[in-house]
Amino acid sequence: MSTAAVDLPRTTIEEEASSSLFHRVGVFGAAAVLLIFPVGSFAAFPPAAVIWATVGVLALLAIQTFNVSRKLGENPWLSPLSLMMVFYFVRYGMGALIIYFYDDFPWETFAEQSDFFVLYGMKQNMPSGCQLLLLGALGLYLGCGGSMPAISKWLPSLNWPMDAARFKLNLTLYAPLGVFIFLVGGLYLPLIIRDTVMLWGWIIWVMLVIGSYHLFSSLPQDRLKWLTLLLFMTLTLVATGLQTGMRGNFLQPALLILVGFVLARGYVPWRWVIPQFLIVIFLVVPWLTLYKFAASPGSVSITDRIEIASDQYKYLGARGLLESGIVNTFGRLAGPGGFIAVFVQYYPEVFPFEMGQSFLFEFEALIPRIIWPDKPNLSMQLDDYSRNVGILPSEGSREYGITSAKFEGISEYYVNFGAPGVFFLCMLHGYFVRVVYYWLVKRSHFEIGAPMFLVLFVMNLEFYGVVQLFLSATRQLLVWPVILWVLSRKA
Repeated sequence: MSTAAVDLPRTTIEEEASSSLFHRVGVFGAAAVLLIFPVGSFAAFPPAAVIWATVGVLALLAIQTFNVSRKLGENPWLSPLSLMMVFYFVRYGMGALIIYFYDDFPWETFAEQSDFFVLYGMKQNMPSGCQLLLLGALGLYLGCGGSMPAISKWLPSLNWPMDAARFKLNLTLYAPLGVFIFLVGGLYLPLIIRDTVMLWGWIIWVMLVIGSYHLFSSLPQDRLKWLTLLLFMTLTLVATGLQTGMRGNFLQPALLILVGFVLARGYVPWRWVIPQFLIVIFLVVPWLTLYKFAASPGSVSITDRIEIASDQYKYLGARGLLESGIVNTFGRLAGPGGFIAVFVQYYPEVFPFEMGQSFLFEFEALIPRIIWPDKPNLSMQLDDYSRNVGILPSEGSREYGITSAKFEGISEYYVNFGAPGVFFLCMLHGYFVRVVYYWLVKRSHFEIGAPMFLVLFVMNLEFYGVVQLFLSATRQLLVWPVILWVLSRKA
């Protein structure tokens, strides 16, 4: 399938460039206005009006960037600006609506859920958080949009001579090894070497996207081979989920296969996706949740956990399935996005801004544990911020350390540098995504670079900050291209 850009009339390109400049000037102006007003100014307006206005602005940005990408002949599900704006609208725009109206739902089976977002002050302080969410959206708009950055041109293009037949064969041969590393590394290797070894196993996520891309773009006679490869890797990840109980191991393969379809066809098959999405939310996710909490991993056998979860599933009923799906899908979608409404209550009135301290913790992750065996646990360090504002149990409590809650990018930027930090660090965040896009998608083999770009995006659906994103992407991109070069290069 050809991936060449569509040739557009020069007048069309010039019109879009002029329109883009106009929009960027307007975005800068809007951001300046938001920065002038102190954080918390939105609390003076009716809360529902602030929420709906924020959602409207985020929706307009998503629609505008999506339409411009299509008009320019690009895949809007791959172009960094439209992809990020659509994601941001879903993550934070819809998330703000869910938080504000969550307790209005007539809860019955899970009545304790009614006050979930009220207890932490998320609903009450969401208007103040909306000011920061808008600043973040404007920063991402400016960072993601524009032409190829100079940095992308300096990076080595992944554009070596490829042997298509050899690549297909080697992907099939490497799949069992990658799956073995993924299984053994994640479950059995000691912490001191686990993350380093796992770099060679996480490539199976990229391989899932590549296999799906070929499945939906190749000739009919070749599709059975790709389907077999996808089924093998998917069943392996499901088997891992049975061991760990993590819902992502069950659901992520389907998402990555959908990503491969979008790369091959350039659109989302909504007529197929929407019914499957509803089935997953209201029938599959409730069972997976019961399985996850049926027992701690290793305490009982997989068969017993399945039996326990299935017995509990029978008693949920239609109402219980509906509420469980809402809690575990929409509640989870909105939860991290509501962190900003909690942190805005404490910073800087109770705690001073961190001035980059959390980023220093994250940079320590660059040092391999084999060199620094006593390296602090980054997860625990970042959890301390959530613990300080009451999202997690305090140290010394019975529940301490049982669960984790990392703040996402907007909250981390605010906690460190306030409202200006949200705007300018979101610009940097968007710029980094644009650099990687032009390097992997525009300057490299499409069937290698585009899957890596989208897998990196999928790995950050929680929208962690740019430093965590940079560190994660850097480690992966030191290993993945080497593996794919070995598998695909022409001898």
